[in-house]
Amino acid sequence: MPLQSPVIRDLSLWNSRVSNSVWEIYTPDKNSLYWSILISYLIPSVHSKNPVDFAKRLKNLKDDSLESQSLMGKLENFNPFKKKHAFHFGDNMAVVMQKFKKRINQRTNFRPSGVNVDDLKLAAASEMLNCFIEVYRLDSTGIQKKETFSPRAQSIVSSSNLSTIIIFYHPETQLKNRVKDTFGFGMVFEIAQPLREKALTFILRKDNFLKENNIKIQQVVRNSENFLISLLKSDVKDAILRIYKSPYILAKLQNAGYNTNPLVKGNEGLSAFYFSMQLMDTQYLNILYSYVSNNFFKPGESCRKPNEEILKKLSDLKCAFETDFGNSTAFSLLPPFVVQRYTEILKFNKYQTKVAKIMKDNQQNNIEDTILAIFKEYTDYFLYPSDAHNEFENYLKFSYYYESLDSYTCLLLFDSLLLVKRKAYSDLVEPLFLMMMSNNYFPQKLHNHDSGTLLGCKGCAHRAIPFKYRTNFFKVLKKVLNKIETGPEGAIASPVDMILRSIQSIPKDEFLLERLKTSLKTAINVEVNDTKNVLTIFRTLQVLGEVIATSTNENFVSGFLLSAHIPYDLELALMDIRNDISHYKANVIQGRLNLETRIGLFQKIQDELKLIYQTLEPVFSCQQFKMKEYIIQSASPLFYVSNEELKNIAVDRETWSKTNRDQFKSYTVNVFRLFERVLKKSFPKMNDPKKYFQRIKRLQDGAKALNFVFSFKVKFVDPMTIQHLIDAGDELQNIITSLEKSEPTDQDIAKLQGNFLKYKSLLKQVFNLDVNDANSELKCENLIHLKENLRDFNVFEKAENLKIRKIILDFLEPSFQATMKLETALRNSQTLPDLDQVLDQTYLPNKKRKKIKVTFLSEPTQNLKILEDFSYNSKDKALGKEHETTQKLVEMLAKEEYKKVLLQLSSTFEKSLENKFLKLVNQKIEFLIKKINLIENILIDEEDDIRDLVKWGRSDEIKDYNKFLMRQRYVMELDVKSSLEMLLFDCMNIMDKRKDLVDIYTKMDNMFAGVDLRNILSHGNILIDTLGTLLDPDDLPSEIIIKMLELIDDKKALKALSDLWIKKKPMTTEELERLIKNQNECQNPNDVINCPRWKSYAVFLPTRQ
Repeated sequence: MPLQSPVIRDLSLWNSRVSNSVWEIYTPDKNSLYWSILISYLIPSVHSKNPVDFAKRLKNLKDDSLESQSLMGKLENFNPFKKKHAFHFGDNMAVVMQKFKKRINQRTNFRPSGVNVDDLKLAAASEMLNCFIEVYRLDSTGIQKKETFSPRAQSIVSSSNLSTIIIFYHPETQLKNRVKDTFGFGMVFEIAQPLREKALTFILRKDNFLKENNIKIQQVVRNSENFLISLLKSDVKDAILRIYKSPYILAKLQNAGYNTNPLVKGNEGLSAFYFSMQLMDTQYLNILYSYVSNNFFKPGESCRKPNEEILKKLSDLKCAFETDFGNSTAFSLLPPFVVQRYTEILKFNKYQTKVAKIMKDNQQNNIEDTILAIFKEYTDYFLYPSDAHNEFENYLKFSYYYESLDSYTCLLLFDSLLLVKRKAYSDLVEPLFLMMMSNNYFPQKLHNHDSGTLLGCKGCAHRAIPFKYRTNFFKVLKKVLNKIETGPEGAIASPVDMILRSIQSIPKDEFLLERLKTSLKTAINVEVNDTKNVLTIFRTLQVLGEVIATSTNENFVSGFLLSAHIPYDLELALMDIRNDISHYKANVIQGRLNLETRIGLFQKIQDELKLIYQTLEPVFSCQQFKMKEYIIQSASPLFYVSNEELKNIAVDRETWSKTNRDQFKSYTVNVFRLFERVLKKSFPKMNDPKKYFQRIKRLQDGAKALNFVFSFKVKFVDPMTIQHLIDAGDELQNIITSLEKSEPTDQDIAKLQGNFLKYKSLLKQVFNLDVNDANSELKCENLIHLKENLRDFNVFEKAENLKIRKIILDFLEPSFQATMKLETALRNSQTLPDLDQVLDQTYLPNKKRKKIKVTFLSEPTQNLKILEDFSYNSKDKALGKEHETTQKLVEMLAKEEYKKVLLQLSSTFEKSLENKFLKLVNQKIEFLIKKINLIENILIDEEDDIRDLVKWGRSDEIKDYNKFLMRQRYVMELDVKSSLEMLLFDCMNIMDKRKDLVDIYTKMDNMFAGVDLRNILSHGNILIDTLGTLLDPDDLPSEIIIKMLELIDDKKALKALSDLWIKKKPMTTEELERLIKNQNECQNPNDVINCPRWKSYAVFLPTRQ
């Protein structure tokens, strides 16, 4: 059973000799009484740093004071506020406890009938330790009884110089499968406070903002009754946003005895909600509301999957709001927006409660019935109040309510839409998608309204965009409802296909660049000092290469912009790195494993990534403007949008270009230069359509890029210049488009170049640019080095290298000569009387031997090709130069016949050399095991709480809670996220295309169920990249954690299979299965057999299927 967090016990009514209140520290249920007495007895002398007193107390416990110094050191590190499982001291302290237990049992050997055994033990302990023991009996309502045990011949009144310890007694505590009496002990505030402060410092280190503000936070919450309320009242309230986005930090704070429950009232009788509602920024209210409504520390419960407990939480929220209103003596004096927000959140709470009840009650019903019921409620609550006259003014006034209503409903709908098949629902996808995106790109801003009004306020004008998209969604929704309720069922559609078709118009390159930006920022901010952060860099290189490859191959405008800023040789290197690490390649594995240990190289690569990020910053900035323009332009077929909205974006871009003049200049010059380079290249011929139309598309993207880079300026230049600029840009596009119909003549190319020069001249004039300015290119020598060394690593030491080369080359010499003889005969059209004998000396596959024998002289060219592909004719061809040994061996082992004979030959190697060779042969499984070990280390072993819960937690509830903590580390700690993604991606590359392992690499639950996780990790996914972030950012991480835990569970089976293969070297799967069934041959057969996927993993061993 996991230990509970420390709690404060009020003893003011019980006349304690110690204090009016103390912290109760829970102890393990095994030997609970003994641990409680022992620790509480020793802790005061540890706190006072008195080794003499500690030795004396230790002797009272175990009849000697041996090892007192080391034991005191152990207890100095005891901090139950920092670590729940603080009682795992090691063997020395356990020996003390056992000796103490033995002495107590000896003193209580005579146990009269009817006497409470624990009372006998407590009396004996009091006598033995010469101290008073106050015992407080508790039930669920609090302390019910106090009893004091005192040394013989001492009275409570007379012996004020004797120490007193406090024990808390919990009778009949419900454990996992039994009921048992358990105990805890009291710790006075003087001892607890420094321990809590140390724990808080440790907890806050998990987040940079919290770490930097540690001293301020400590000052704010020191001696505070309510941690959360104190923060809300302080100038470091932003800490709340960091803390409540990380349940991992929240759990640690709870362990340290800090209140994080917003429902708990402070000394004014008011909850944290009362104070959060008074803040202009609604983030605080939102995050606290979500904490309660989703029953934060119960991962299986949320407003998406409501049960009775969730309904109770929603009711608790309503009660808290109403109680705060009743308890506040100055509610009416608060600013009007506070009272308004109070009514808004109550209205939303009412809606959410109704919808949660619908979902709970309809769990066994048809999903479409549930959706229709939710739609009906949403329709009823769409307007607030329902008789509002000016809807836009109403939308601005009650924006908090509308955003809460829409966000929650959209999340539920996307969960459900992926489960329905009626085509009518597809009409909802795009308007729903655009409604959420418009709200994200045109958010509400904190500001003072012009003249105190909403309508006509310039700071609110941009909110017309999400308002109109919301209105449009509601209009479509009513049509869909009418169609479903009155029409036939209609066609059945694949939900995922239905959604993907509905978002075809969304500019995918925006999401590619956002993915790249996030990945680069993660890589340049980590401290590269271990394998985890090397993997973070590797992950970023994979994403960078993937984004370049995707945007270039699919001819996105973003691909042109990236190419304009990244030198061509670096671009090729990044795509090569991406190709090498995005797929399983036998000849890259050893290089990868070696490079992952080279911390110094990756520190230099990190510096180069910082340069790349700085170079691409203007691309990232301008892409945000482009996305806003897209949202506005998408609105025109649906509803009227004023040109003023586009002009506002142009104003923002103009401001950015002036504020970041150097960035903008570099940005524009790079785009010009790339377009000129593409233009100057000779045109491919149309008879090679792929290359030809790729060039046309590249020019079109370049023209679009030029137009986008400079288009905002047309809002600020005189009309005549504007027209010339627009005409030149249109003409450039028209000339390029005309080339799709026929190959360009010299005259066409001259016309194209002339038009570009004219266009460039106009742009230079408008922007006052010198396109010929010097611009130093990125130099990334270490990235180039990485690319060149991915395939260049020798696993053997120099002496081993020489030995293995000699053994193998001597052994293969006859086959070299046979191959040469065959090649000579084929080239000279000569027959070989001993053809069968010569073929037998080679290691050609049987089918190839037969083919050569039958067609020896009739098909000499084909037969020479067979020999080139499947046989070696010299030492250089077989093993290359000395430094190429590993690479050449890997290539040789890919040929089945060579692998078979080399495995037989390996038994003649020295044992250490044989093991190294066999691991190379078996590198696929070895690589998989190493990656799973790293996953386990990062996901579990790095964190004490998670590691202890894995070790000691047995119940499903604890396992779910631990997954919850893991998910939060994945979400909040970006270096953890990136490194784990790289590792999981590596594992999935090994397992890719195995249909019998589909459960490992396919998303199984909730939103986007059925998608291939490997493809998401590799390429990203527009639907998940946007909706997953806007609606449910925890959905995909939860699935990824589950997959990693499955791999960790399967590791024993993989290790047993690998060990068995290395020991016995079975050549076929059938032989392997026989060995597993034979208990004497397989060292850990149950590790294999108990894994449901072991046969699928066995395929990765170097056995013949």
